[in-house]
Amino acid sequence: MSRALRVILITVGVIILLYGIYYLVGRPAIPLPAVRYTVPAGQPLHNFITATESNQVNVVLNTKGKLELLSQDDSLVTLDYTPETLANTVDLALRLAPGQAMASYQKFVDKFPVYPWLANYVNHFFYRFLPFRVSVILTPQ
Repeated sequence: MSRALRVILITVGVIILLYGIYYLVGRPAIPLPAVRYTVPAGQPLHNFITATESNQVNVVLNTKGKLELLSQDDSLVTLDYTPETLANTVDLALRLAPGQAMASYQKFVDKFPVYPWLANYVNHFFYRFLPFRVSVILTPQ
């Protein structure tokens, strides 16, 4: 057996072992570092953020199926979703987006026809196998 094949087999074995342990623990969502985003004045979201006590809103997307809007540990909105409902929501948002958003998306899909399938596959992968927790902290500018 060559050295490269041995390294590959050992690596695959370690990955399977680690995922087995992760699965036995209950597959908790893996937290990613929070992203800070400032919302400029004049946008409707800016008024919403400044109306909170802490002057910031934390949007937490748990890819296990939960979207939360939090303000200083108070839950403002909690939404449960599945990959199918998330895809439908994104599709609806693109159709209702102002300007050329839908036309730009359609041009992108025409250029890269594999994109809708790939996005759906990635969405299902992170929902079913490897969940993450992504946080975006919205603050007024």
